Amino acid sequence: MQRAHRTQPAGTTEETAETALDHPEPVLIRDPAGRLRGAGFVADHHGTVLTSHQAVDGLTQVTVDTADGATRPVRGVHGDLGESVDG
Repeated sequence: MQRAHRTQPAGTTEETAETALDHPEPVLIRDPAGRLRGAGFVADHHGTVLTSHQAVDGLTQVTVDTADGATRPVRGVHGDLGESVDG
């Protein structure tokens, strides 16, 4: 069962987030050493990224690679193991 994790890329503007919602592109989740941990997508106009529990498990810092090729630090890593995206 996959669990949802929400992350907020620093420096994401509403315009960028709205464009991502209109034309969804996955973001890549990386740990502080730059290792790929998983993928996610922008879920709202605030730039909130949803990803799997496995992508951020045990991490307090991550970065996201966006569709435009930028790498952005994440403002916070928050999990909710009480919510499942698959029911």
